[in-house]
Amino acid sequence: MKQEKNLFKKDLSNAEGSYTKCIGDNYELITNLGNDARIGVNEYINRIKEIIKDAHDTPAKRNFLLSLNSQTNKYKAMTLVSNAYLRGIGLEVL
Repeated sequence: MKQEKNLFKKDLSNAEGSYTKCIGDNYELITNLGNDARIGVNEYINRIKEIIKDAHDTPAKRNFLLSLNSQTNKYKAMTLVSNAYLRGIGLEVL
């Protein structure tokens, strides 16, 4: 029988240099960008990259950027950003 790991989820929303903190600190701006119909998917993705550019270069950030770049519409990109933030604070994703 496979034994489950006892995982302690860490809240990265206060961790300096984490991209989760960058997203959390700018969540209202990110939401407004997502809701603005004048902003297309490419501009939205570029704005998210700008917001998290100062975060430490980690495997998680690189994977997030790879996934972000592959998004084909703004709704999917917004969902990815929201899920990344939720994972970063130790919650389940949508």
